[in-house]
Amino acid sequence: MQFRPLLGFLFLAALCSPTWAEDSETAELETPSETVSETVTEESTTTETVDAPSTPVTVQAWNAPQLEIGAGTYTFNYKEEVPPPFKSTETGLMKMLGVSGSFPLNETLVMQLLAEGSTTTTLYDGTYQNGAPIQSDTNNHVIRTQIAVKRLLAETSSGDLQGYAGLGFRLWKRDIQGAGGYLEDYHMYTLPVGVQYRHFFTDHFSVGPDLSARLLWGSVTAYLSKFSGMGDTILPLGEAIGFRVAVPVTFWSLFADNLSLVVTPYYELIRIGTGETVALNSSGGRGTVGFGREPASDTHQFGINASVSIGL
Repeated sequence: MQFRPLLGFLFLAALCSPTWAEDSETAELETPSETVSETVTEESTTTETVDAPSTPVTVQAWNAPQLEIGAGTYTFNYKEEVPPPFKSTETGLMKMLGVSGSFPLNETLVMQLLAEGSTTTTLYDGTYQNGAPIQSDTNNHVIRTQIAVKRLLAETSSGDLQGYAGLGFRLWKRDIQGAGGYLEDYHMYTLPVGVQYRHFFTDHFSVGPDLSARLLWGSVTAYLSKFSGMGDTILPLGEAIGFRVAVPVTFWSLFADNLSLVVTPYYELIRIGTGETVALNSSGGRGTVGFGREPASDTHQFGINASVSIGL
């Protein structure tokens, strides 16, 4: 309150002095100019924030050379199509080790190589030749190899579509134990044809559904020479088409820039057709003891693999 007389005196002095009036008008004119300048600056800052572009997802090169080393497990459910009361099934859980590699051939083609080995003891549930039931263990060893060529079909900002075809080989050594058991070697050739789409959700996470059909043919060697009067015989496998569905989930650069983790759940149907009827060799191959054929069968496999991918 004690400053009111002083403020009044200054106000009157300002009204009476022309020089002060001019200074006052100048100050009043500069004030709006400063306000406008501040307003423009604020609007400019707001506009830049709204229009800032988003960072695109980095899609890993589809044809980058890679080496994968991994392990997995899968259910093994084999069943032959035979009329009752006969039956022949195998059930168990297989353990697998594998290695694969991808190597670019040119800008549009990539070669893939794969090798896997599996082993386990399964439960055999079957019958003798007279229809009497039998159960025993079976020692199984499976080796699978495959070579395929992939081609880029389409590409988007967040993924790519690839097609492939190849040639595969599967050796199944099936050694049925117990009375009446014997060794069989299945030599199966496959022609896989499929497509895969990879979608990148972030720079370091992608999912790549993979669907393929697989034509199968081959033969099985039945080592029957352990039975009196019989010899080993090769029976052809009937042609049939199975399929495989896999969903690789990749965590890119998880351990280092060139080290990624790949987790792949999958389902595969291995289908064998009814083979041709052939003569069964007698002991020493000096004649025949009858005729036989390999029945049609289905093998259902549900599995999951985990591997480390190394960028080369």
